[in-house]
Amino acid sequence: SISAEKLEFPILQEVKTVQVNEENKTKKYGAQFMDCKNLKTISAPLLNFITPYMFSGCSSLSSVNMENVIEIGEKAFELCTSYKKLNFGELQKVGKYLFKDYGLFSEIELNKCSHVGSSSFESCQYLEEVKLKACTYIDHNAFKDCVNLKEIHLPNLISMSSGAFQNTALVKVELNSLKIIYGNSVFQGCSKLTNVSMRNIIEIGNSLFQNCICLINVD
Repeated sequence: SISAEKLEFPILQEVKTVQVNEENKTKKYGAQFMDCKNLKTISAPLLNFITPYMFSGCSSLSSVNMENVIEIGEKAFELCTSYKKLNFGELQKVGKYLFKDYGLFSEIELNKCSHVGSSSFESCQYLEEVKLKACTYIDHNAFKDCVNLKEIHLPNLISMSSGAFQNTALVKVELNSLKIIYGNSVFQGCSKLTNVSMRNIIEIGNSLFQNCICLINVD
């Protein structure tokens, strides 16, 4: 175990546990822990910010206690191939490419998250359900190619961008708060999609339901 504020670059590769104390909870760390292959546990319940690339390449990371984080930068957990459970109860903003290609979790529930960055969960093969009750914006390709994603709960979503749910396993979609879709192909290739409700939509892009071969109802 080692305190974050005392870390020096030459010893990072041997770190197995990271702890962040009260004094440093608002500090924005850089990428000090990038490629720490032996890092397995992070205990930072008071930390508010995770900077870009902060834990990128930590392939052994499996236990994370960061329940008060409000913002995560891009690629912060890229190549974290052992990380299976999200525990970010206060998270408000998800950076781009966060878990692209490597998320092992089957469910996402982030009750305070309002913004999901581009490609943040793209190609998370195990993801089956998404619950983002406070989310108002989803950036492009955020959940693209999540081939097992069957359910989404987004009661306050206002806008989203191209390819957000392209090539997923969604069956029914209810997005009645949605008003604007920027770009194209949001549900393209959702071959199991049968019913869509978007009653307040005022602007959409092209190829919205291209290759949605089972689609029977849109209202």
